[in-house]
Amino acid sequence: MNTILLSFLVFALLPATLQLGITLILKQVFRKSLPSLKSFLKDASISSSITVAVTLAISWALSITGVTQSFFYRPSQRDYGQAKELGISPEDIEIISEDGTRLHAWYLKAAETEGNAAQSQGVVIHLHGSDRNITYTIRNSYWLTQHGFDVLALDYRGYGKSEGKPSRTGLVEDVQAAIRWVSETSESKDKPVWLWGQSMGGQLGILAAAREESYSVVGVISEATYSTYSSHIRDKVSRMGPLWLIQWALWLTTSDEESALNEVENLAPVPLLLVHGTADRGVAPYHSDQLYEKAGEPKVLWKVDDAGHLKIFHDEENQHKLLEFLKVTSLRE
Repeated sequence: MNTILLSFLVFALLPATLQLGITLILKQVFRKSLPSLKSFLKDASISSSITVAVTLAISWALSITGVTQSFFYRPSQRDYGQAKELGISPEDIEIISEDGTRLHAWYLKAAETEGNAAQSQGVVIHLHGSDRNITYTIRNSYWLTQHGFDVLALDYRGYGKSEGKPSRTGLVEDVQAAIRWVSETSESKDKPVWLWGQSMGGQLGILAAAREESYSVVGVISEATYSTYSSHIRDKVSRMGPLWLIQWALWLTTSDEESALNEVENLAPVPLLLVHGTADRGVAPYHSDQLYEKAGEPKVLWKVDDAGHLKIFHDEENQHKLLEFLKVTSLRE
């Protein structure tokens, strides 16, 4: 909040500063007399007000026309070929969202281990972040099948082979549809279900699980998730050089509708695991702090030292910690 206020004050004072500089130059070069203090302050306040108003209008226009959505949604229809590279053959699944949008997903069954027949301990619905699609992000979750878990990797509307265009409400409905599909499909019916959301996916998982009246969801893992849209866009812009000056405007004009912070308290009694790397520059760690503070019990906040954005579960030791959460929460079913 202090950063927002500072950026606003600096931005608002810029016109007055420029006006003062020009006045002093004119006096030095052309020997013009200085205006009275009253006249200077009046002109400066008018120019600052106009500048602030125009900036707000532009920010509103960018928000209304959807231009700022590029900060949150970067879908791709490209096939990144990770399944082939990993030597896995996911089953293609079609899921119908609430409004009839057809969604594409991959289903991976628990693998056989050491000659024993595969016996699934449950289904992890993997929710990827804001860019690419499951043909790339399957690399982040396929390893769960080696430890006795089925994986459903979902592409939201507009991503990969799924129909439609991304929207806040639509994406939450897509995740709810995936929960219902798992809960109602014969081969996964009656199995415990977890939602593992990464970055944007963590926010969607929290919202969907909080709204979906399904007792099959036994836990939610939210990894490197932002708490609100407005705070996330402010964080992004504040690192873009001169655009630091307008972070206050984008923060003001970005709606927090469908933000996880609004509903995380409704998730209880479903267990929530918040995971964040302390060196994450994609989503600042304070977002998980905010979600943890507002969430009900049971909840766990796990900070991983020096870990970057979505790098935590590249480490085998961290994978085992996630598996422990899955096994403990499965007992709550």
